[in-house]
Amino acid sequence: MNVYATAFDEVDKNLCFLKAWIVLEILLNTDKNDKLINRIVSIYHDDSKEFIRQDLECLREFRNSFVHNGINYTNPLVACYRLQRYIRAIVNYHLRFTSQFSSMIESLTFLDTYGMKQDILFNKKKILEKVIKLKTAKNN
Repeated sequence: MNVYATAFDEVDKNLCFLKAWIVLEILLNTDKNDKLINRIVSIYHDDSKEFIRQDLECLREFRNSFVHNGINYTNPLVACYRLQRYIRAIVNYHLRFTSQFSSMIESLTFLDTYGMKQDILFNKKKILEKVIKLKTAKNN
């Protein structure tokens, strides 16, 4: 929360944006942009997912342009407010659901799994059931 508070106290809104992105990385325990975006998208309802993904991809591009090329062609304040929306959604997710899991890693694994399509989940379930059956038979 300290990183979050100091990010939005920052006078330079480009630094505010970068620190806010770091808050996302901390809350979602990854610096991999694709994984970060997928975890955030999985929090939202199906009818919003495509818009959320596009918005996050746009924010990622904004970040990468600034970090890697020093390009600053838009107002970072708007991007900061957009990031703040996602930070709040993740904090709300953690406050609401993390108590149902034994660790933060388990909670984030849930997000990774929840974001999968149902047919992929059923396939993974079938494979896991086969593995469990084999291991159980082997141990008996």
